[in-house]
Amino acid sequence: MTNSNSVPEPVDPRTRLAAERTLLAWIRTGIALMAFGFVVARSSVLFRPAQLPAGAGENGDATLAIWLGSAMLLMGVATNAAAAWGHVKYIGRLKRGEPDLTGAFTLAPILALLLGAAGVAMVVHLLTHS
Repeated sequence: MTNSNSVPEPVDPRTRLAAERTLLAWIRTGIALMAFGFVVARSSVLFRPAQLPAGAGENGDATLAIWLGSAMLLMGVATNAAAAWGHVKYIGRLKRGEPDLTGAFTLAPILALLLGAAGVAMVVHLLTHS
């Protein structure tokens, strides 16, 4: 029987190092999203149909590129913020000796759905404007 005043058992250092690697992977993902969002926002040429001369119909296409790029940039910022928040919470649980309980919130499926929606919007735009 354990004493309620007992000190939590020390955590295996490999667990903390794995958490650090996971955080770094999410940071790389967030940075990649931000960089790609910036590229999309700045390169409205990607959304302009090839057969149109430069400048023809560019405003609507540039606006879509700016919105999609900005959305991806914000997804990257949100990814980094959520990863940092989740990491701090996880390390706190480790320090308190609490079991490894993963909550209902997981970042990967949410991010995958948002990126899928952005991809579908790009495909629809390219198909309807070419």
